[in-house]
Amino acid sequence: MHVFIKGQILRFFINEFSLITGLNCFGNVDDLKYEDSSPSRLMKKYFPQSINGVDKEALVERFLKENFKNKEDALQMAILYFIHTFIYSQLNASPVLFSDFKIVEDGKSILFLG
Repeated sequence: MHVFIKGQILRFFINEFSLITGLNCFGNVDDLKYEDSSPSRLMKKYFPQSINGVDKEALVERFLKENFKNKEDALQMAILYFIHTFIYSQLNASPVLFSDFKIVEDGKSILFLG
């Protein structure tokens, strides 16, 4: 991983990234793959107008509105917000993958905790 900070490029290997973030960056990636690309429950509920997926800008905008139907939805949206805003640090037009929604919804995101 490369990060550009104050004119310097910082380079982290996966071991260092795992140590810094406290995330579990090892394991079987196949455990986190989803064959089905149909919209998730959260996508249907909070992004009904999205046919081809959701981008980071829409995720952030929806998260900041805060009016979620229940606490579980609020927590899952907060996890997605955190991942795409702080861990991935993506541009606003970057897509939020269907699998990201599904990993959070089915509880597999807990596998990332170190």
